[in-house]
Amino acid sequence: MFLLLLNKPKGITSRQACEIVKSKLNVKKAGHSGTLDLNAEGLLIICLDKAVKAMPFFENLDKTYKGVMHLHKQIDKDELENAVSKFVGEIIQKPPVKSRVKRVERKRFVEYFKIESVHDRDVYFETKVQAGTYIRKLVDDIGKLIGGAHLKYLKRIKIGKFNVENACDIDKIDEKCKIELEKCIDHVKKIYVKDDYVEKIMKGSPVYFGWIERYDNVKKGDKVAIFSSKIIGIGIALFDSEMFIKNKIVVKTDRIF
Repeated sequence: MFLLLLNKPKGITSRQACEIVKSKLNVKKAGHSGTLDLNAEGLLIICLDKAVKAMPFFENLDKTYKGVMHLHKQIDKDELENAVSKFVGEIIQKPPVKSRVKRVERKRFVEYFKIESVHDRDVYFETKVQAGTYIRKLVDDIGKLIGGAHLKYLKRIKIGKFNVENACDIDKIDEKCKIELEKCIDHVKKIYVKDDYVEKIMKGSPVYFGWIERYDNVKKGDKVAIFSSKIIGIGIALFDSEMFIKNKIVVKTDRIF
């Protein structure tokens, strides 16, 4: 099972990027975790074929962006810094009108919003945010404190540990761009099951405590990767009676047991 890191260019949607990847690699399925809009560029994690079912492992990773915020009027840098500081830490954000999620206020966390330079009314910045934070809306909300601002340019440079510097450009996609799924889930908690029970798990059975050889420090509700010699499924930790894991989605492999 494989995924790839794509440096999406401006001018195409994330879905269109997946279709291009499918065509170039001759795969049946491709899905991304974390949409980049038409006018943004940068890192997309794209899972291929069977690995599409492992997309939940990548959905809630922090995102890092570089961008340009255009001010609607000239303001003092101290005033700008003061406005930006109000949007670091926990914030309340309402998704924009064109978003695909319900437009209700929700809490999000901004780890930092660093102003790198200012050229006339263009503010070059870098920010690291919790998954699900809308940068365009963040810039708009900052602008409301300083006479208006809009997002002029946006590039996603990191998703969790993954960096756009290691991503493939869309016109250079080939088999060498593919990365084994197992090499990309260091951040995921894992359980390792006994060979005798692999077939049952791959057919969708819950995993019982007695079926497990070893496991990470798993907490109730954690998404986990279920391993034999390779990943065979993903699950949710329950800890109800003797049932340890309940498969939410089974990731089948080509291994013959």
